[in-house]
Amino acid sequence: MCVVRLNWISIAAVLLAGCGGAPDFVYEPPASYRVPLSADIQGVWAREGKDNGERARVSALADGMLRIDFFSTRPDARHIPDTPLIARALRFDNTDWLLVDRNRLSALQHSQYTGSAPYRLIKYALEGDNRLCGIEPSASLFAAAIDAGKLEGKVERYAGPFMHVTVTSPGEGWVKWWSELPASEKMFAQPVFCFQRVD
Repeated sequence: MCVVRLNWISIAAVLLAGCGGAPDFVYEPPASYRVPLSADIQGVWAREGKDNGERARVSALADGMLRIDFFSTRPDARHIPDTPLIARALRFDNTDWLLVDRNRLSALQHSQYTGSAPYRLIKYALEGDNRLCGIEPSASLFAAAIDAGKLEGKVERYAGPFMHVTVTSPGEGWVKWWSELPASEKMFAQPVFCFQRVD
C-alpha cells in the first residue's frame, strides 16, 4: 500500500518505487510528442492540504523540458531535495503528460537508479487557475495489454493486487495503443498528487 506523506521526498519515493500501481517504460515517446511547458503551469506550487512550508518552483527549459526546484519557507524544514528535478513535457491523446526519468529522480535522494526501464508517465491537468493535479496510468491496464499481446513487456505479479509492469514496446507503439483506447477503458493508478498555486 502506498502511503503519501505531505513532502516532496515522499513523492519522489512513490515514483521511484512505483508501489505496483503504475508501469515503467523502457522507451520514451518520439520527439514529435514533445511540447513547450504551458505558461499556466509555471510558478510556485504547494502540496494540497496542511501547509508544511514546502514549495516547488516549476519553470520551462528548452526543447520541452522543465525544471522543478524545491525549497521551504521554514528554516527548520527537513527532507527538501537540494537537486532540481528535470522532466519532459509531452502531449498526446489530447492530454498533457510529464515524462520523468528515474535516473534524474533518484538524484533527489542522492542515489542511483539501476533499473532498465527508467521512464514514468504522469498525466497532469490544471483545474481552474490555481489547482494542478497529476496521476499515473494504471499498471493493470498495461499488464492486460501485454498479456493479450497488444504490447511488449514483462509483468511480475505479487501477493494480492500488486504487480510490477515493464513496457518494452517502442514509444511510438505504446503511445498509439493508449491513444486508440476508448476513453471509458483508460484507467489510472492511485494516488493523485494535487497542488495549489502560491505564487
